[in-house]
Amino acid sequence: MIRRYDSKLSKLTIKVGAVHVRMVARLSRIEDEITDLEHNLIRSQNELKRWGHGDLAKYKLTAESDGARLEERIEVIEYGLHIK
Repeated sequence: MIRRYDSKLSKLTIKVGAVHVRMVARLSRIEDEITDLEHNLIRSQNELKRWGHGDLAKYKLTAESDGARLEERIEVIEYGLHIK
């Protein structure tokens, strides 16, 4: 009886350990995604400032240019950070 209990406990410990490893790996991936989103947000905000008041302010934006879609991109990044 004790031997069977030890065997079941060992199997349970292995299963719990595997679940823990997967959870830690998933958490690590989420943290990396958050770091990337934060970096992209800062870069996009800085670029938007450059278009508004910085060295790029003298240029005209067209509707299809990447600079014209910066505010939308910032909103998408902020939403991504919010749901993470």
